[in-house]
Amino acid sequence: MIDFTRIDETLAYLESLDVVQMAATIVNESREKGPKEAFNIAGDARYQISKMRKHNEYLTETICASSLDQLNQQIETLKREIERKRLLVE
Repeated sequence: MIDFTRIDETLAYLESLDVVQMAATIVNESREKGPKEAFNIAGDARYQISKMRKHNEYLTETICASSLDQLNQQIETLKREIERKRLLVE
């Protein structure tokens, strides 16, 4: 069963991320406040990217599972149709 609420939350999270803005913030902070502050902000960016990766994995697994489920349903339908036609021929 697909959890569409979680998919919506995941998509909203991924849309909210701006990796270019993260990089720009790190560069600007390193210029203004020095490497220590830039390192802290980079840590936050690494965390957000890690979280993004987990959300992306969830979406991939969900899409693959959904596709496999659809294929299995099609296979079962074809098996039933073949069996029905086989019975008609006999």
